[in-house]
Amino acid sequence: SRSTFKVLFYANGSKEKKGIVPIMGRVTINGTVSQFSCNVTSERTLDAKGNKAKGKCKEAREINLVLDNIKAQIIEHY
Repeated sequence: SRSTFKVLFYANGSKEKKGIVPIMGRVTINGTVSQFSCNVTSERTLDAKGNKAKGKCKEAREINLVLDNIKAQIIEHY
C-alpha cells in the first residue's frame, strides 16, 4: 500500500481576537491527522493561503521563515 504524508498550515479564524489569528499546523500520515499550534499569530490580512503568509512585508517574511523551519523539522522526523 502507498504511504501518504502531508503538512498543512492554516489560520484558525474561529480563535480570532482583535484581527489577530493563531496559525495552526496539521500533519496527515496515511489518513491519521494530528493538529498543533505553531505558536505564531498573524493579522487576518496575511491569511496562510498556500501554506504561506501573503505579502512581502517583514511580518509575512518572518512568519514564512518560522513555518518553513517547522515544516523542515516535521519532514526530518518523518
